[in-house]
Amino acid sequence: MGSTNLVLIDLLTRSKPWLLERVLGYAKEHGYSRYAATQLKAWEISIIGLTDSIVDAIDSAGTIPELGVDDFAHETPIAAFGRQEVRRHRARGVTLPMFLGLVKYYRQSYLDLVRGAGLERHIERECLVLLERFFDLFEIGCGVEWNSLTHDERVDELQTLNRLMVNEKNKYYTIFESLYDPVILVDAELCIEGMNEAAMEHFHEGGQRDTFSYYRPPLVEVFPWLAREVTRFASTGEHEVVFEKVVDTLLGERAFEVKMKHMADATEKYQGTVVILNDLTERRQKEEALVLNETIEHWVNTLVEIAHRVSTMGEVEDVLPFVVESARALLDAEIAALCMWDEELKRFEVRFDTHRPSSDSQGRTDRRGGLSYAYPAHHGPSCGNTGCSCLNEIACRLRSDLGSPPIAGGGGSCLAVPLVMDGQVVGTLIAGRDTPFPASAEVVLESLANQAVVAVEHAIMAQKIRSVAVLDERTRMAREMHDGLAQILGFLNLEMQSLEVLVRQNRVDETLAELKHARARILEAHSEVRENILSLRTALSTDGGPITALRSYLREFDAQTSVNVNVRSEVDDALRLSSMAEVQLVRIVQGALVNVRRHAQAGHLWVNFIREDAFLTVTVEDDGVGFDPKAVRRDIGLQSMKERTESVGGRLEIDSKPGCGTLVRLRLPLETGGGKPFAAEWSSGRVTAKR
Repeated sequence: MGSTNLVLIDLLTRSKPWLLERVLGYAKEHGYSRYAATQLKAWEISIIGLTDSIVDAIDSAGTIPELGVDDFAHETPIAAFGRQEVRRHRARGVTLPMFLGLVKYYRQSYLDLVRGAGLERHIERECLVLLERFFDLFEIGCGVEWNSLTHDERVDELQTLNRLMVNEKNKYYTIFESLYDPVILVDAELCIEGMNEAAMEHFHEGGQRDTFSYYRPPLVEVFPWLAREVTRFASTGEHEVVFEKVVDTLLGERAFEVKMKHMADATEKYQGTVVILNDLTERRQKEEALVLNETIEHWVNTLVEIAHRVSTMGEVEDVLPFVVESARALLDAEIAALCMWDEELKRFEVRFDTHRPSSDSQGRTDRRGGLSYAYPAHHGPSCGNTGCSCLNEIACRLRSDLGSPPIAGGGGSCLAVPLVMDGQVVGTLIAGRDTPFPASAEVVLESLANQAVVAVEHAIMAQKIRSVAVLDERTRMAREMHDGLAQILGFLNLEMQSLEVLVRQNRVDETLAELKHARARILEAHSEVRENILSLRTALSTDGGPITALRSYLREFDAQTSVNVNVRSEVDDALRLSSMAEVQLVRIVQGALVNVRRHAQAGHLWVNFIREDAFLTVTVEDDGVGFDPKAVRRDIGLQSMKERTESVGGRLEIDSKPGCGTLVRLRLPLETGGGKPFAAEWSSGRVTAKR
């Protein structure tokens, strides 16, 4: 194959897009596009067919020869392609002159390609010769094929092809009508050219079904909500536009994804817009259902968490901020706050408030001071009606005071529900945001307000429990003083009477012995009194928590007794114990130390406070005489320690043998959110190492 043939083949193969654009341009310019295919693909196929025929002719013969007298006696690639094109165009009603005229512009496009390729002069001439020979052969072959049929054969062919075209048209019309999504065809004059069955079902009654067969109504009359968008799109060069729209239809309110595209007509014979309405309603409903389920799950989990915090006797100062932040998060609010009613001031005082986190900050719940609000003049704290607007007025004023801008349209973005206890409003839970709250918001806020009331009631109950515990402690001390100190004083009274008799009888030795005995009992009474005073001071102390109180108690125990005390603590008062557990911890350790002073005869004592996972472990160990636990199973002091431990869900173990000292191990459960462990040691200095 010569170099010219290779150059021509390479040029034609890589220039198909250029040829397509040039051929289509000639067809539009000279009116041939009115009778040709509208789809760009059809024109592309004709360019590919012509180019492949030229290449095949060169490959099979090595060149394209000049026209000979017998060139159409047998099938050649050029002849085969010519016959195919003749049948296709003849079936569409194209006449031979019209067909040859169109072929003329194909020829001109291929020649333009070679002339504009910048080839060497002699190669350009040879390429042009090859193309001229090809189109000569092609045109003569097409003319021969065109006239090869008789009149009757032509009629039969046209009838057959016409039936096929009608069936093809009906197939595509059926597909158009069967589309699931509504489709609307709008022509270049912005009139409705057609709608499929789905569009009719959504927008037109059955009696209007045939309306568009007789006239094309303006789009603005039938779809005013769509006309502006289509008008704008038709005047732009955008290929496609997609937007969402909620529309009232005959099937109810529907959410559509509206897609608009220009009609794909390469010849510009059919100009207009195709509008496809993709129904998103069911998907939106499912998405909303999923979001609702997630919201409900979050709501329930929040209520469970609050209930858990309350049930474990959590501090109300920790529970209420969590309630406020939960209200803001669950309702997607800008602000949330909790106000408590001050009976003396007759005003609501803002105790806690929180803001939605911004892009450059994290949201937090603050303890607020200084903001307070009186009830509106028409109501008072006995209202307690969630449907009343009085609390909402306070919510709107608070929202403004917290720096949130006012919302056009009034206070629809503010919501408040009362905290009601024993029929009286004791506070209010408030939320505010930029958009109106959904109908379910009040239910969510009420449930959180109820939990806040429970937390307050638990706090009051916990305070009463502490008061009862203090009262019990006082009663216990009174009983111990009666059982101990009163008996000693009674004994001393009798002792003094005996001494008086002995002195009168001048029995000196016996008098000295009785005085020595009485002195020992007086010292015992003194120790008893000091221990009770120390216990009472520890139990009633408000400085710090139980660990601090016990460390102070142990220091004084060390100073007041002959026992050397060594204390090691890996925790501090930040360790979270329930209120009852704190009281019982102090009393149990005190009980163990009373036993050490009274019975152990110990010289050394070791006390450890250790955190082990979710438990506080306290050990009290002495090097005293020990005892047999089985022999003193009914001991009132030990039984009291065990009952105190079990009342707060703890565990008490006592390990002792005669002559081997005693070890008391106490385990108490911690609440969630305990403080960080820390290392701290204290010793009297007389004992620094555990035996």
